[in-house]
Formats: sequence, C-alpha cells, structure tokens
Amino acid sequence: MKLLDDLKNGLRMSSIKQKKEDLRILVRADLKNLTATEKAKESALICEKLAAYISSNCPKDCFIATFAGLSFEPDLLALHQLLPDYKLAYPRCGKERSLHFHHINNPEKELIKGYYGIREPEDLQNTLISPDEVALFIVPAFAYTAEGLRLGKGGGYYDRILSGVSDDVILLGAGFSVQLKEQLPVEEHDISVDNIILGM
Repeated sequence: MKLLDDLKNGLRMSSIKQKKEDLRILVRADLKNLTATEKAKESALICEKLAAYISSNCPKDCFIATFAGLSFEPDLLALHQLLPDYKLAYPRCGKERSLHFHHINNPEKELIKGYYGIREPEDLQNTLISPDEVALFIVPAFAYTAEGLRLGKGGGYYDRILSGVSDDVILLGAGFSVQLKEQLPVEEHDISVDNIILGM
C-alpha cells in the first residue's frame, strides 16, 4: 500500500524502465477498481467504435488482428458479430517473445489458454497468417496518450512484430477510459498507434 501511495504522489525517482513499471502498477490499480458492469458497458462501446472505424477505413474481407482480453482488458469478442465481412486474427505467443497470428472464426471454440492465461489460438498451420496480410492491428496496452503513445505490458511482443509491418497498416489502441494518460515514459523502440478507441 505504501508503494502505491508513493507512486501516486510521485515520490519515486527512477529510470524510464522503472517509471514504466511504476505506471503499470498504478494502471492495474485503476483497472481493478472498475466494476464488471463498467467494464461490460465500456467494452460494448469500444466494440461499436472499432467496428465503425474498421468499416470506414478497411476493405471488406481483409484481415483484422484483434486480441482476447484478460480480465482487466476490454472484451472485444463482439467484433465477430459486428464485422461479419471481415476476417479476425488472434495472436499466439511463440519462442523468443514472438507473436504469430491465426485466423479464428469462433473464438469460444477455437481459443485456448496459453502464456499468462491469455486465450490464444492453437498452433495450427492451416489458420496461420503472415503479419503482411493484416490491414489493421488492434494493439493492447496498459495505457495510451491521445497522441498514440502506448505503455505495453513489458514483454515487447507487439513492438517486435509491428516494427516490421508496412506504413500502410493501421495501428489502433483499444482500452478503457481510465487507460488514457496525458503523458507516458517511452523508449526509442516503443511503437505508437495511429489512433485510440476508448470506452468513453
């Protein structure tokens, strides 16, 4: 509790990496305070906004990379109903902190628990797609700024894969309203997003 109070009051002097970890602790506390009703309401709004954005900016039948949220992340599964003309792909964690995306039609049946309890696709070659096939990535994070800076979870999974995609690919952040911050500590390798979609 003292650590949390010190962080809120800005009493810890630290490196950028430590500042990131401190901020993750603060954001986790904010997310933990959200009720199930608040998370469900914001998740529904986020999905509606995402569907509208994707429908306006991406051609039909293209691949959209989404994610299956943990308990503190938005539930984006409604995108399957809202975007029937698009193909949704989900990440699977691989060796050396790599991500591999798989085309999923039915997340309730096709996702299994993987690293850190994250629901992810099975390692099947017939569903595997190349990142080059993706028109838009929905990029998870602990926090975002209005300018598109993001604070990831610390593993660098998305920074690695997104550093190699074309400039034409759209990167979207998606999070709860408490995840919007005025500024964030960033490093050179941190990949920002083009726009953010929040439940507000």
